[in-house]
This record gives sequence, structure tokens and C-alpha cells, in this order.
Amino acid sequence: MKKNVFGNFIPMITILVIVILGFVLGFKGLFIVGIVGIIPISFFIEGVMCSRKNIGWVIPLIVSLIAFFIVIIVFMNDSANVYLKYYAISYILGYVLEKLISVLKNKIK
Repeated sequence: MKKNVFGNFIPMITILVIVILGFVLGFKGLFIVGIVGIIPISFFIEGVMCSRKNIGWVIPLIVSLIAFFIVIIVFMNDSANVYLKYYAISYILGYVLEKLISVLKNKIK
């Protein structure tokens, strides 16, 4: 059975859209809101989807963080590296919370 891996691309698509809107089209406010709020939510959703589909958590996280690191290199300075930890924590929280919920649902049944 082939697993759908669309959830692995949610943060990359979000990062791409925010960079295009923020830097290319000049919406700097959206870029700041995206970096602090929207991208972590997309990492959280990716963690939930990977947990729900029983996909390993390491590879999707690394791929998404590499995509953001490329954005850091191209568009920002090195001070944005702090967000890598922030996004990794957001992803892991989504993954772990979904695992806990599924374990609790199985115990109730």
C-alpha cells in the first residue's frame, strides 16, 4: 500500500508562498507573521499528518528544515537560524500529541 506523502510538502509550500508574498511582492508584514505564526502551524500539521499516517518523523522534518534553511541562506541573515529549533519543536509537538491521542483512542475502544 502506497502512503500519501502530501503532508511532507505542507511546510515547503507554505514557506514558498510566504517568501513570494513577503519578498517578491513586498508584503513584509505578512512575511513576519508567516515566520512567527503560519509556518510553525504548518510544521505542526505536518507532524500530525505524519503521525496519523504512520510515516517516520525524521525524514519529513529534516526535508522541511532544509527547505527553510535554504530560504534563510537566500533571503535572510544567520540570526533566523533560531527559527529552525522553533519549527522542529512545533513539528515534534504535533507528532507526539497525535500519537498520544491515537493511543488513548485505542485504549478506550
